[in-house]
Amino acid sequence: MKTWIEKEYVDYVCPTLFWPRWPGLPYTKEFVELAKGRNVGIYPTLFPLPAWLSEDKSPNKSIEPGDTEKLKKYKEGFCKIALKMYEDGADGISTFNWYFHLHLAKMPNQWQVYYGYGMGGSAVQKYMLSILGNPAAIRDYQKQPWFWPPEWRE
Repeated sequence: MKTWIEKEYVDYVCPTLFWPRWPGLPYTKEFVELAKGRNVGIYPTLFPLPAWLSEDKSPNKSIEPGDTEKLKKYKEGFCKIALKMYEDGADGISTFNWYFHLHLAKMPNQWQVYYGYGMGGSAVQKYMLSILGNPAAIRDYQKQPWFWPPEWRE
């Protein structure tokens, strides 16, 4: 990868860890340093699953729309990790393996249940996706008392 970046054989790279549950982060700083002075973008991959959620062994670990405590923890962690990637020098963020849209699939809730983020977590992911390219919007979202925009609420 070092040679590819040095010789600009690639336009961008998306550093990642395999199933990187938070607080796990890809080596963004190291890739930014490798790409310094090169025309290669660094877009680390943000996987939408915190370790605390995947370690929950309760029968209903999913984050549902009314679960304010889990929604707050999820939203805060999501924003913190995304902003850390930008702080480390990322040009943007890759969203490989986000499954929030699968509630529309023939087997609804399969991934939300498997990963545990449920319909509430899916809504947070969907909103994060809409602002992920804008660190200022992420910081603003951190300050909001809501988990998804008012126009999404019924």
